[in-house]
Amino acid sequence: MTNTVQMLKEQLHSPNAETRSRAALSFADAGDVNTLAILLDALRTETSLFVREDITWAIVRMGRDSVPTLIELLNDDDAALRHHVAHVISKISDARAVDALISALQDENAKVVYKAAFALGQIGDASAVPALVGLIGHPYLELQTLLLDLMEQFADEALPLVRALATHEDETVRTQVTDILGVMQSPGAIDALITMLQDDAWEVRFGALMALQPVDTLQTREAIARMSDDPHPRVRGLAGMLAIS
Repeated sequence: MTNTVQMLKEQLHSPNAETRSRAALSFADAGDVNTLAILLDALRTETSLFVREDITWAIVRMGRDSVPTLIELLNDDDAALRHHVAHVISKISDARAVDALISALQDENAKVVYKAAFALGQIGDASAVPALVGLIGHPYLELQTLLLDLMEQFADEALPLVRALATHEDETVRTQVTDILGVMQSPGAIDALITMLQDDAWEVRFGALMALQPVDTLQTREAIARMSDDPHPRVRGLAGMLAIS
């Protein structure tokens, strides 16, 4: 190890965040994959978001050569490191990581799952769609929001799988399905939402109405009007508001 690299390594663990950032950016300028282990070691312990982003940038500058090591670290015992590694992979967007990221969708840590899903969206490989659809119903709110974007991104491949969940036994899943179908806005999605207006759970019927709100066609207007006598007051109230808007 050269004196310069040794000095930068020590600076990466300085108590001063600015010093750590400068060291990370110096590694980024070099773009030397041989220093990957040093940066990953610093990433494990770094507490500053801004310094972590500088370390991330330094690893990204190494490009594809860093990906095999990053893939291995998606199985590391440290959940925080798995999360950071998935974040780095999302910046590199290398398709070689797709299978490992799909496996990471089953991680016990919700933040790792979120970042793995985000990385798969950045890579854009449709082979990940069935695994992403399998996350519908996940309790992590930020992941639910991300899935709206991902299902819209992969709409053609995802729609048949999402529609199949319209009869899922868990009403939480069905309710999230209404949100997703609402962002897809395709004829197939609209037809599924109209069918879901007959769901046994009022939350699902309410969600389907909300999703149909921006769709102004004769078919949707008639479907909404039929909900004016729904047994649940919140569904009836929404249907009435939509009917006169």
